[in-house]
Amino acid sequence: MFEDSRGVFWVGTSGDGLHTLDRKTGRFERHTYDPAKPDKLSRPRLKIEDQFAYENDQVTFILEDGVGSIWIGSMWTGLNRYDPVTKKITHYESSNGFPDHGSWNAYQSRDGVLWITTQEDHLYRVDPFRQSINHISTGSGEGGTSSFLEDKEGFLWVGTRGKGLFQFDQQKRLVHHFVHDPSNPSSIFNDDVNFIFQHQDDTLWISTHKGLGILNKRTLEFSRFHMDEKSASLDTSRVMGIMIDRLGLKWVSTWENGLFRYNAKSGAAIHYLPDPNDPGAISTKDLTSTIHEDRSGILWFGSFNGLNRFDRQTEGFKKYLEGRIILTIHEGAESFLVGTDAGLYKYNPHSDSLLIFNTSDEFAARIYDLIEDDEHNLWIYTPSVIIKLNPARNEWFVYGKKFGIDEGSMTPASSLATRNGQLLKGTENGFYFFSPKELASKIPPSQIIVTDFFINNLPALPGKESPLVKPIEETSEITLSYDLNNFSFNFAADDYRTPNGV
Repeated sequence: MFEDSRGVFWVGTSGDGLHTLDRKTGRFERHTYDPAKPDKLSRPRLKIEDQFAYENDQVTFILEDGVGSIWIGSMWTGLNRYDPVTKKITHYESSNGFPDHGSWNAYQSRDGVLWITTQEDHLYRVDPFRQSINHISTGSGEGGTSSFLEDKEGFLWVGTRGKGLFQFDQQKRLVHHFVHDPSNPSSIFNDDVNFIFQHQDDTLWISTHKGLGILNKRTLEFSRFHMDEKSASLDTSRVMGIMIDRLGLKWVSTWENGLFRYNAKSGAAIHYLPDPNDPGAISTKDLTSTIHEDRSGILWFGSFNGLNRFDRQTEGFKKYLEGRIILTIHEGAESFLVGTDAGLYKYNPHSDSLLIFNTSDEFAARIYDLIEDDEHNLWIYTPSVIIKLNPARNEWFVYGKKFGIDEGSMTPASSLATRNGQLLKGTENGFYFFSPKELASKIPPSQIIVTDFFINNLPALPGKESPLVKPIEETSEITLSYDLNNFSFNFAADDYRTPNGV
């Protein structure tokens, strides 16, 4: 019998018996194994073909780990881990790093680690906080994954630099791989995809190093796009980003050819290029994929030479962070953050300036992407780690090598939050994906140790005249007189589970 942190009362028995008690109704619910739904809550499946195991296979333990998962052991058929968030079971028996068949007992140590003994006289150590982030490979390419799109039908589209365009279904299974075919004029016309954009249900806009095209999703054929007859000669190759603003105007940022504004109703296009004689000109002709329209309708454009804010009335640009590469923008309820090649900046509307957001080392790297989850946590992607910033933006947790993130593996301008809450991040040969609710971040320290005690800024040591009878690390209670009210502590929070970092 066991009661978890949510107040659920669990009872395991011999045979096919796993029960939970609903305290409101006073009724027990029995959770039996269903072969048609093997990930449904149950105890490990009974081995009916083994009469001895079938008659004697009892639930040996039920235990909750530090992240809220329920572990259910059995004498002869391995163990199950139940995730109350996804409501799914993972079975461990001769697989998943657990080669044994029976699990005899379990204990959770002070650092949150599970220790499991087995019928085969083995001891296993399980750290529930260290969950690897999933990765899907699309094969190696020159620049890896460059862009994502989840279309209106739920398909996932993945653009790469060097490997073409991939289409996956909602279960991340490959549906189609589009690559350039010189003998087929309707194929994608270059395998270096910069950006994917959808405005209408049955078409996708695909930006490549050889120009801008449209994919007909019904025929799976590509066609080239020109803005109008007058601007058809303008080079729209290496389109980096596309966005339609609230006025219905389409903005197209490019590498090496500035910024375009296209009016689909009139067919007119305006081309913005830098001009050293015009202080209101855009800062460079080399733009990134970062285009953002804020809540007030102001447009911001990232570039390889700072951030440009567009004034609709004057048709001019104001420049910020010149010399910096602008890689991403995120506008939250109370903050406007800009990721660059040299850290994270926060916009101050009162001074109309961008200031360093945080001086900690984690935030000093290239900030590839900023994306918010359903709980308003902000996920910050750098080349080698993922940083989770809480909704108050004052606490963070870093996911790195220990969570399956390879050093220098992530690529810029390639992230997505799907409609079902998953987060995706492009890599040099595919993409990472995970559900924020399933990824633990609150790892408690192994032990808090008080190392020093000071009274009136002087070290307090054991002695006849001292309130300490024993050294401070051996003391559980201190009594001080009214005139000794100026005191302080030094303490350490030791954690030996990740000695080589995150």
